[in-house]
Amino acid sequence: MANIQLVDYVRKMKNEGRTEEQIKAILINSNWPENEINDAVSEAATVGSAGTGGGGSAPVFSGPPSPTAQVQPGPKSDSAFDEKTIATIKWGAVWNVVDAVIISVVASLAAYFWAASIASQFGAFGGLIGGAMAKSSFINIGGLINDVVWGAVGGAIGGFVLAKFYSPVMDFQARYLGNKLNTLFKLLFWPRLVGTVVGSLIGMGMLFGLGVIGMVVYLVGALVAHFIYAKMMDKSVGQYYPSR
Repeated sequence: MANIQLVDYVRKMKNEGRTEEQIKAILINSNWPENEINDAVSEAATVGSAGTGGGGSAPVFSGPPSPTAQVQPGPKSDSAFDEKTIATIKWGAVWNVVDAVIISVVASLAAYFWAASIASQFGAFGGLIGGAMAKSSFINIGGLINDVVWGAVGGAIGGFVLAKFYSPVMDFQARYLGNKLNTLFKLLFWPRLVGTVVGSLIGMGMLFGLGVIGMVVYLVGALVAHFIYAKMMDKSVGQYYPSR
């Protein structure tokens, strides 16, 4: 038998227009066991009044009921590697590798433009240096492999952190950032992009080193890479991370 309070909550959320996936994500983040959630969603889908009896309308909750109010005990879902965490680690690693590979390629391309710039600005001597660098800079296979390995490791770690600390992070951004990062996509995209831009412009050395064309190539490539990462993470695991 499904938990009565949980069934009432599911019905209330459906009446407010939430989808079953959104409701499940909220309850998973509230540490409800998945078998209890599935039972409540199934029972809430039946025709009839709310489980609390006669009135036909569910009680108003400020949030999902606590798992401690279960009628029947169920298996704990606070495992370090529950379904949400495993999915986030897996897709975090996959899409962070894609991000890292794109960044690696555009960095090589930016270096290529820099080498070409040296060749054109410093005559025969610059041509020797720039030509040699141009031949070796696109693509650095060793660096690319390194980026794939560490991209996967970093993405997996980032996925674990995201799964375990999403709610506190969203609370923090709501309080101190005016809730501007109120979706998973925004939370993953904007900090990465801002960090890349700020890191690139610190000291302005990169601008003088790569030249204007190289700098633009790198920043545009970083924007595309981070957008793909955030968009695909939202598509892959967004159902676990409700917007604020």
